[in-house]
Amino acid sequence: MIGGVIWAQLNYKKALGGTLTYGQGVASGVLALTFAMLISSIYTFVLFKFIDPSLNEQLRIFTEEQIIKQGRVPEEQMEMAVNMATKFQTPTMMLIMGVFGGAFIGLIISLITSIFIKKNPSDEVPA
Repeated sequence: MIGGVIWAQLNYKKALGGTLTYGQGVASGVLALTFAMLISSIYTFVLFKFIDPSLNEQLRIFTEEQIIKQGRVPEEQMEMAVNMATKFQTPTMMLIMGVFGGAFIGLIISLITSIFIKKNPSDEVPA
């Protein structure tokens, strides 16, 4: 993800003639990662909803095994914990969380990488 954001920012900087403000860097990074996560989330949605719906059950079983392995949840609350986790593992929720999660991660990465990639037009030395 970091490499993709940096690549998008550098290409945008090149397209702008070698200058890129901090805000433009952040915006291009967030948009690039949001777009990539949108495509990935749509694929995941189609996979879980239409191509192989049995993946939902496999994911539920895996989640239950992981909760048991951690051993933090008492036996009486096990079903409630699995049901709560399963609510967030529906194809629709994965799509929504993927897009918004990608935008948030893109923002964090872009805020950091833009510091190093930016080159304001006023930073150029006149010839």
